Amino acid sequence: MQEEKRRVRQAQQKEGAIQALPNTVKEFILNLHYRYPKWWLAYKLSLLWMHRFDIDYFNASFTGSGDEVPVTITYTPPGSDQIVQAHKNLLGKALSHWSQLAHEYGMKPWLVYLPCKHRVLHGKLRYSDSADRKLTQWQPTDLPSLVKSLAEASGFDFIDVLPALVSEAKKGNLTYNTIADTHLNRKGSMVVAREIARVLVESDPTIRHQKPGTKW
Repeated sequence: MQEEKRRVRQAQQKEGAIQALPNTVKEFILNLHYRYPKWWLAYKLSLLWMHRFDIDYFNASFTGSGDEVPVTITYTPPGSDQIVQAHKNLLGKALSHWSQLAHEYGMKPWLVYLPCKHRVLHGKLRYSDSADRKLTQWQPTDLPSLVKSLAEASGFDFIDVLPALVSEAKKGNLTYNTIADTHLNRKGSMVVAREIARVLVESDPTIRHQKPGTKW
């Protein structure tokens, strides 16, 4: 939270150049990140290139319709029984604060649960022989349910896009980038956007007829 406040203050000052004498290397990198996003992308790509021989680029294949597609799988999300109560409390406290802040500004808080690539593609993957056992043995956990219960207890309306993404996977449609990336691809982004729009319209049908920028 303190770091976010610092960034907001820095943005409000509208400085024209990078801070001449940053306090730390991390602060200098953050300045570059937020002021020069294109430079940051080039920096990330250079790191990927330098470590290209250290990365197992694909450790599974997506068995969609037709040919298998090589993919990189990285995450093994924990279940509620693997998360200590202290961490659950911290998440609940953060959500409660967020919800309270939204209501103070007259806004309705929503939380969209975006599942990881592994959870969505699970059941449609063929792991390579070199894949880590913790990846091949992982089974979908109850993490979405835990987040939903904490969010709703804090006054959020919850949108779970997991079923829509899994439905696409079962149809043989890949909704995530393939190699060395865990983000949604164009197809996945469209699926998520449509699901969010569907839920919002169901919650308030008048939204469908409102122009962009209209206060709900």
